[in-house]
Amino acid sequence: MLAVVREAGGETAPDRAATLLQPVHERIVERLAPKTGERILDGYDGDWEYLPFGDGEFDAAASAFGFVWARDHANVAAEIARILRPGGRLGFTAWKPNPKLSALYRSFTEEALEGRESTEWGREDHVEDMLGEDFELEFEDGTLWLEVESGEEVWRLFSTSSPPLVSLLRRLDDARGDEFHRAYVELFETYREGERVRVPRRYLLSLGRRRPL
Repeated sequence: MLAVVREAGGETAPDRAATLLQPVHERIVERLAPKTGERILDGYDGDWEYLPFGDGEFDAAASAFGFVWARDHANVAAEIARILRPGGRLGFTAWKPNPKLSALYRSFTEEALEGRESTEWGREDHVEDMLGEDFELEFEDGTLWLEVESGEEVWRLFSTSSPPLVSLLRRLDDARGDEFHRAYVELFETYREGERVRVPRRYLLSLGRRRPL
């Protein structure tokens, strides 16, 4: 059977963000090519650092910008290797660094933000360091185009669903929060093309096959 756990459902702002990310999820599933009768961990939204599953329980695991937000990368990697059987497949995506957005965050705080290190998973060398001992790996670059009405819509989509953004907003008082809000919207308005805002978000798709134990 297929064991499927989804990351989102209902049409709130985070769910709208999940809808925009759906093409990436579909690409992962296509590359993993699940077969009838396989047990697949798909988009699990629990704690990837301590997965409540048995050793070798799954034939494949998929995550579209999911587990990359966890703090302990090494523990996440170990847990993924543990729950996949030998020959099991892994497919996941991570955003590559966005210099403009990173510069905006730094202009409001120099402190570490929850999830900011997620873009390390967008580097092939980091994925090799974390997973190369247990997985045969290959990589594909991708670009997701976010097409929305305005920079304000980007704000509504990610101000409640992006861990670094949520983390930063918790630290700012009302005045600074409003200032950051305006600067964020202005940044994404620079991607306006006529009546729409079209934002390219570059990501890395990592694919792995579990080595024999």
